[in-house]
Amino acid sequence: MSDHLALIIDDSRSARYALRKALEVQGYTVAATDSARAAYGWLEEHTPQVIFMDHLMPEIDGFSALQTLQANARTQAIPVVICSSNDEADFAAQARQRGAAAVLPKPPEAGQLHALLTRLATAATPPSVSAVQAVQAAAPADMQQRIEQLEARLHALQQQHAQDMAALRDECAQAFEQLKQRLIRALSA
Repeated sequence: MSDHLALIIDDSRSARYALRKALEVQGYTVAATDSARAAYGWLEEHTPQVIFMDHLMPEIDGFSALQTLQANARTQAIPVVICSSNDEADFAAQARQRGAAAVLPKPPEAGQLHALLTRLATAATPPSVSAVQAVQAAAPADMQQRIEQLEARLHALQQQHAQDMAALRDECAQAFEQLKQRLIRALSA
């Protein structure tokens, strides 16, 4: 059994299944609930290393549940990743402002998930006091804000790349179809 435990909170059975499989590939043991209310009960007896939570759920949405988890001394240190099909940079910034450790698209790509889990694991490892002091001395006061801006820009560029690739695939498919039709006409003549 893995030392890594993740909790998925999502009202979509298919989303829970897809994320569970992706996390298991990364070596995680996974628990899942279909609502924030069910998750609160589960969290009374378990402490996962990370929580993946859907943004839009009936009764209690992801942001409200995140606020409840942060107000509870038992769960406030657990990183919460908001999972959403909303890929706007403003949404990601809003989620981070509310305390989310990260925002992950639905469904997540394996590389994104691996990078996120690595980052969370690194953040969970407490650095030495001298390392913290060195970073604090060298870091500008607005470093976190700059990091968030860069992450938002990277996300926007990734979305633009995905749109460009989709358009290119459509153009190639259309060109192939036109070429095929010309070839059929030429052979029929």
